[in-house]
Amino acid sequence: MPPWMGGGEMIQDVTLEGSTYAPPPGRFEAGTPAIGEAIGLGAACEYLMELGMDKVHAFEQEMGDYLYAELSKVNASFKFNRFCFEMGDFTYTRSCPG
Repeated sequence: MPPWMGGGEMIQDVTLEGSTYAPPPGRFEAGTPAIGEAIGLGAACEYLMELGMDKVHAFEQEMGDYLYAELSKVNASFKFNRFCFEMGDFTYTRSCPG
């Protein structure tokens, strides 16, 4: 089955006479790989390592404590998952009157 789109890594070889498609499933995965995203992820990892993961963790804890304290002041019925504050995540449910 020939591919219906072209580009990216769906071509195995290119010559002056033509091209050879990659074997399935690669031949059906046209488009450029996420090169920019991979470079950005690498830069973010380097930044975090330079900063120090202990500092990143301490900041997440501080922000979680602040969020928990401030949302606890809201005049509404919130239920918090305190464990998520410690995991860099936040979930809640809110009961609305009526």
